[in-house]
Amino acid sequence: KDTYELFDCEIEGFEIHHGVCDTYPLSYEDEKFKGTFVHGIFDNDKFRTEYFKSINENYIGYDFKEYKKTSVDTFVESMRSRLDVQRIVDNVL
Repeated sequence: KDTYELFDCEIEGFEIHHGVCDTYPLSYEDEKFKGTFVHGIFDNDKFRTEYFKSINENYIGYDFKEYKKTSVDTFVESMRSRLDVQRIVDNVL
């Protein structure tokens, strides 16, 4: 994880690619298009809300950390109710 200067904002994110990419800029922007190969930039509530409001003024933001926690908790509970965890642990150990 690193901090990047993208779209006139300082944003935390990370790069996923094989090797080092010095050939292309981290981001590209013109009148109708913005792009980057930096991942995780939409985890930033302030950036995401401002970015999507620039596309749709009616966009309503949300708390990403809370959304992620709720999603993970829901998934874990779903798996607990469907899997015999003790049986798996007994067979692995």
